[in-house]
Amino acid sequence: MKERDSFLERVKITKKGKILRRISGLSHFLAKKSSKLIRKKRKLKPLIKK
Repeated sequence: MKERDSFLERVKITKKGKILRRISGLSHFLAKKSSKLIRKKRKLKPLIKK
């Protein structure tokens, strides 16, 4: 089956097979968001929670 390149550009697959994604809401309108929230959203999160 053909892999979707657009999906692979949006996620990172680790050595152990976890799929990590970026958190939305960091592209613009950052002045009204708190520094704490911005720092929190910078990290990658797992796509599927177990």
